[in-house]
Amino acid sequence: MAKPGVNKKRLSSGMLTLAATAGWAAAHEPPQFSTASVGVWLCGAVTMALLTRAGLALVTPLLTICGVIFGRALKVMQHHGADS
Repeated sequence: MAKPGVNKKRLSSGMLTLAATAGWAAAHEPPQFSTASVGVWLCGAVTMALLTRAGLALVTPLLTICGVIFGRALKVMQHHGADS
């Protein structure tokens, strides 16, 4: 449970990683389960999780910067609209 006064992220990186990994694992389920196929399938799922985390680590700062720039531009546009 979140502490009062603490903003909780709606889309945490852990939840996005879990969703992407579960989706990949469901789409790439082997037709027959053997020891080897389960091992390869689990290695693929771990690889997918690692790639998702790496992608989020690269994209998150870019999205944050774009959000800040967009927010400032919106404030400037609202300020100029109020002057008119």
